[in-house]
Amino acid sequence: MMNAKRLCASLLAMVCIVVCSVGVFAADATVKIDTATTGTKVFDGYKVTVLDKTTPATNIRGRTNDRTVMVFVSAADKEIGSISYTDYSAIVQKNQKLVKMDGGGSYGAPPVEGKTWEDWFADEFNKYRSLGGSSV
Repeated sequence: MMNAKRLCASLLAMVCIVVCSVGVFAADATVKIDTATTGTKVFDGYKVTVLDKTTPATNIRGRTNDRTVMVFVSAADKEIGSISYTDYSAIVQKNQKLVKMDGGGSYGAPPVEGKTWEDWFADEFNKYRSLGGSSV
């Protein structure tokens, strides 16, 4: 009986170690997707509100009176769509390209080199609405 308890406790400890190790490994293994070449739908699984189906987006920014919402805006500074800040952050985490800095550390760059996050999100919103092309 005592050996069975020790065996059970040992097995439970090993399972916990394996699960924790897998969790740490999964957190470090960020999958990078360049949607410009793969055609992956960035907004799949996220709630995006479309207010204008034809005007191209040129930027994304926090809504002035509600910081929990990011808004897509046109060249005329008209709000043409929105996404929650939570979903915006999740998309950034999912698609960022980790870039190492010379002095140490790293930062999450947009998946398309030469684009800002604002440009990249605007382009992806345009693709989402089947407008294609670049926001700039």
